[in-house]
Amino acid sequence: MNKILIRKTHSSAIPSREFQRILLKMSLFYGIYPSFRIISPLKNFISEWGEITLPRIPREPMLHPDEKYYLLLGLIYHSISPRTEINRLLLRSLISKLLEIDWKSSSISWLSALFSSLHGFTVLSKNPKARDMIKDTLIWIRHKLTHTKQKSSLNQVVRDYFYYLLNKKYPDENKEIIEKLYDTLSSKKSFEAKVMEFFSTIRQLIRNDMKKNIIRDTLSNFLISLGNPEGDEREKTWGRNWRNMTNKKEKNITPQELMQLAKIDEKHAIEIAKELDKKTESNKRVEKTQARGNLPGYSERLKLLQKLLSQRRYLAAVRRVRMEKILSALRNEPISKRQLAMRGQSIWEIGDEESELNIEMSIETFGKLIPNLTTLKNLYEEDDEGRPKRGITHLEIVIDTSGSMNGNPLETAIDVAIAMVEVARKYDDSVALVTFSSGAWEGVPPSFEYDAVEDIILRLMADGGTNLRGAIRIVNEHLSQINSLGAIIMISDTAIWDINRHEVKENIRSWAYKMPVYLAAITDEMYEETKIALRDSLVRLIRISPNEETSWEIALDLYDLL
Repeated sequence: MNKILIRKTHSSAIPSREFQRILLKMSLFYGIYPSFRIISPLKNFISEWGEITLPRIPREPMLHPDEKYYLLLGLIYHSISPRTEINRLLLRSLISKLLEIDWKSSSISWLSALFSSLHGFTVLSKNPKARDMIKDTLIWIRHKLTHTKQKSSLNQVVRDYFYYLLNKKYPDENKEIIEKLYDTLSSKKSFEAKVMEFFSTIRQLIRNDMKKNIIRDTLSNFLISLGNPEGDEREKTWGRNWRNMTNKKEKNITPQELMQLAKIDEKHAIEIAKELDKKTESNKRVEKTQARGNLPGYSERLKLLQKLLSQRRYLAAVRRVRMEKILSALRNEPISKRQLAMRGQSIWEIGDEESELNIEMSIETFGKLIPNLTTLKNLYEEDDEGRPKRGITHLEIVIDTSGSMNGNPLETAIDVAIAMVEVARKYDDSVALVTFSSGAWEGVPPSFEYDAVEDIILRLMADGGTNLRGAIRIVNEHLSQINSLGAIIMISDTAIWDINRHEVKENIRSWAYKMPVYLAAITDEMYEETKIALRDSLVRLIRISPNEETSWEIALDLYDLL
């Protein structure tokens, strides 16, 4: 068998005048640097940024129709859609979520290419300076799709869409779908919104082709996959190789961008974050940055179990998304109604929470229910001992650093704590840190020194027993220093030997009566004594498994049920 010779040529070495003119125009229109690796003959996937695959190396002044089409397609991927690494990842996750298929599958790669190609040619068709450049290309690709052996409804829709871009006339068939697709792709909506609307419109067509196992054959007629083809090259594709970089000193994705992905697909984001952090670790050395402190487990060793923030920033970004959801709810949570007294009723109006409607009182008073007129809700006001309803402006972080927390539990505790510090930073809240093992230590009193708090958290080690009593005394001292509502987050594997002591239980209940108190339980099975001690305490539980990457279970008021 003759082996096909793969040729790689830099774009600057291509002699075709039309090739160079198109490359320059696209670079000027969409702000890309005109430097690409040109690969031929045509292969069915792009393996990394900066790569364009063509049927052959163009040598004549004018391009052949297939050369021009695939050149434009490759430039569209790099300049219009997905254009950036975060868009490519968002595209995969959104398709995966909408169609309920694995984000690593080859179908996701082909469907990503489908969106990007139609989106890109739509953008070019709306650009007066680019319209003439794509006219003969649209004629060629429509002819190719008309005479393809592979027939499918999806194929016909794409063919008709290219016909509309060429003539601005709706075809007899698929008019409604084409009109909706064009409105979506030509709109000024966000990238994510366009992806969602696009695939919602053609979801059934895609599913029909997937049932027939022809999705790949259908799309390979006119697309270049954005990674992950079948065969020996699987491990080298965009679908697997997220970390390809045009410049190894620059990342194609930032932790802040990864947070966007985590809001759509947390599992996908965690996998990428781990790989990116691992790569960062291999390129950097941990440096000694601070002298010895007085915390248990604080270490000045150069090799730490917990990496510095600069080496854990991607995973921390994903964790932060989780904690922002929790703290957003916590921030808006009103003070327990046990501190409020009912002072009668007021009018319940449409738009109010349905749970607030007092149907019995409304019927008893008016005899009928007419929204905004004869509907009542209970009116609560502060009682004599109540506190004013205010938003949270202080976070008290209490971390268990006992020996049982060693390994994954402490690693997870650090992620949780760092995420909370970052949320405090975002809202300009004060933050304090307390740790406890055989003794209790004040890491940082109420402060706005976020970097100092994070530096200590990232260096914590696990050793010794548990002395929550000592930590409680320090927390009470901190709370006496603030004049606004605080929230307390205790992070532990719940194996706390003194949790059932009277003074410990009463202090925790006193906190929970006045402010939100959370227990981040980093364990697969809670310590029985902790369950008993916190029953009916109003403490809210956040379940976190230390052994697997699953979404955190937020079980508000769970202890009332235990």
